[in-house]
Amino acid sequence: MQKIIHQEFVRWFGADIAGSKAKYARIAQDVWDAYKKHIV
Repeated sequence: MQKIIHQEFVRWFGADIAGSKAKYARIAQDVWDAYKKHIV
């Protein structure tokens, strides 16, 4: 999930603005938790 979110931010805003993939750990976890809550 983290990789996908980072890739999308790079695509939308460019690598300079998106920054490193490590910055997206928290949002990736939040998205994954929301997915599990609504799917399971």
